[in-house]
Amino acid sequence: MSSRVFLLAIITLVVSMPARAVEVDGREWLQPVDFINLSWLDVAAVCDSDTGACNGMLGAIDVTGYTWANVDDVNALFNSFGVSPPLAGPDAIAEIDSAWAPAFFAAGFISTGCCGTSIIATCRETQGGVFNAIAPTIIDGADGFQDNAETNFGVPDSNPATDIGAWLYRDIPTVVPPAPAPTPVAVPASSAITLLFTALALLAIALRHVIRKRGQATQ
Repeated sequence: MSSRVFLLAIITLVVSMPARAVEVDGREWLQPVDFINLSWLDVAAVCDSDTGACNGMLGAIDVTGYTWANVDDVNALFNSFGVSPPLAGPDAIAEIDSAWAPAFFAAGFISTGCCGTSIIATCRETQGGVFNAIAPTIIDGADGFQDNAETNFGVPDSNPATDIGAWLYRDIPTVVPPAPAPTPVAVPASSAITLLFTALALLAIALRHVIRKRGQATQ
């Protein structure tokens, strides 16, 4: 293999590797940026739009076992960073210099590239109108400007975009620790002595019985 072909193979491998997932409250969230240039319909071809269950390749990533989030899932994700009042249903909140928007991206989420530091990504739910695919959005605005968290934002379901991804997660299995070994029961010294004398007494009785039998046998 020539050095040029080898280098090309390495570059291809690196480019196709998914960005690092983010763990939040027992869920592993894939990076929405890994699914840009895929429309809502593209995602729905791999992930069930009713249950969210995914099976197969989405772009270059195998998403089997993951779930395409719904609005409530993304609300819970945003709320876990301190959005107040908490989002409920398709909802939106704006706050200047919030604590929750920078905390969200500090956790490891990567911007999809629109509006500065922001993520726009589809969930599996839809709404009426031309912008029928719900695409929950979070924006960490510049200092002095609004931060936004919106789970009522919509995009056309058939239009892929370079700055719109998808919200996918899977539950992290709970590891049940093994049961602790039973604590040894300490036997008080007095009890131990009692047990010893009892054992010796039983042994003496048994020996006496054996000697008596031998004596009877020799008569």
